[in-house]
Amino acid sequence: MVSCSTQEYWIEEDQVVEHIGEVGTVGTTTRMDFPASFSDEDEFKVDFHNRYSDQGYKQASEDDGYMLIIQYPMKSLTGSKRDLWLKDKASEALTSELGWKGLGIVDVMIWAKRQIQSPSTL
Repeated sequence: MVSCSTQEYWIEEDQVVEHIGEVGTVGTTTRMDFPASFSDEDEFKVDFHNRYSDQGYKQASEDDGYMLIIQYPMKSLTGSKRDLWLKDKASEALTSELGWKGLGIVDVMIWAKRQIQSPSTL
């Protein structure tokens, strides 16, 4: 089996959070104050990419992944209080499961009004 590692970072409350690990596992996270040696996040991002590109890493593109669409029935067309709660819980669960394991992110959640047709009318 071929293993694949992931390295990512994000800025949270004036700190840099770096998440490193094998894809499909939780990995490790470190947190540090934003380094004063960088004037802004763009400068830090260039350094981050250079640091890991020397080790064979590359920035993932949309061509490297897949889109997963999850649909579930709602109680009403506008979304009931329960529907909104379920949407939030599903987003939190997917963000945690996918994100912390280097598998992806929840980019957008869309409410869509769809008419369901039976197979005989398609």
